[in-house]
Amino acid sequence: MRRAIDVACLGVFAFAFACSGRDEAVATRSSAQAIVSGTPDATRPDVLVLLEDASSFRCTATLIAPNLVITARHCVGKSTGSTALCRGDATDDGAQALPVYAGNVDAAPMFVAATPSTTALARAKTIYDDGATTTCGHDVALIELDRKIAGIVPAKLRRTPLAPGALLVVMGFGWIDRNQSVNATERMRGSTNVLALGPTVHSFKPFGDAMATSQLVAVGPGEIAVSGVTTTGDSGGPGFDAAGDLATLVARGYGDPFYGPGTFTSVAAHLATIDDALTKSGNPPTSVDAGAPAQDAGVDAARPEVDAAPDPVDSGASAAAPDEASGCAIARASRSPRGAVSVLALSILAALAARRAARPRSAPASLPARARPA
Repeated sequence: MRRAIDVACLGVFAFAFACSGRDEAVATRSSAQAIVSGTPDATRPDVLVLLEDASSFRCTATLIAPNLVITARHCVGKSTGSTALCRGDATDDGAQALPVYAGNVDAAPMFVAATPSTTALARAKTIYDDGATTTCGHDVALIELDRKIAGIVPAKLRRTPLAPGALLVVMGFGWIDRNQSVNATERMRGSTNVLALGPTVHSFKPFGDAMATSQLVAVGPGEIAVSGVTTTGDSGGPGFDAAGDLATLVARGYGDPFYGPGTFTSVAAHLATIDDALTKSGNPPTSVDAGAPAQDAGVDAARPEVDAAPDPVDSGASAAAPDEASGCAIARASRSPRGAVSVLALSILAALAARRAARPRSAPASLPARARPA
């Protein structure tokens, strides 16, 4: 949806979409800076800002093919003005009232750019979604562009589910002040961790206060609860896993991210919709994008790394919240492209050493080193 929406919770705080737009609603509490405690990012040019002509509307989008970006459905959905409850189970515990949509807005006025102040890299052509009328478990949309964007390596998709405790690097172009009066002028990044996988009802302590009364928030199917990190304008923004693959999209969160968890959309849970858009835009998914880590160290070296969550077996601690199932690190050393390169290098050196050891001692000592038999 093209405006910031405070979504009424069955609780004491409003739950808000992270988009910004023409009709910005007043949050129950003011938002924290875009990507809470975040820093400017220069490593992921595939993370773009989604803008609209003659409007302050913006979300964040990620290039996943030369002419296709992925973002949140509420950034492009056409609201009917009514709402429907998003539940985490058969009860109303922690449910949020989310907008009901009837199709999408016109794609023509929208475009993507590297920053809010730079020229358009491409304009929106066609919007794809799964046809759902609610964003509860369906907050994903893809936008086919009118041209291919050259010079930017598209993000690789994570095609396997995350686990509680997994760490994510999150990026977006949201507000940078708690009063929601100044937008980010550049891409911001921060980190968060997975608290729970939907569908579920997640219990949390507001602001992390151990003495506070526990609150509940519903997490729909195909959604993930994460520690609060995003705010208005970050909607649709990516969450990258330890391998640098696109694992989540920013969906919604509390007006003040310090209050409680945010809700992200799982990429792995929406592969049918994503693959359909890839195919229709002329980019059919192949085995190359089957979830394995990229092997090009030159590309991935420029992408953000996330330290793996501590393994409960090794450290005796879990990165998951106390009321969640413990989860170990998602990214092991064997998944790291740089680790794979190191193993390969050691293997080559060992082979060379063995061949040198077997070399005849009669080899001419006067030959230059580069000319000696290998």
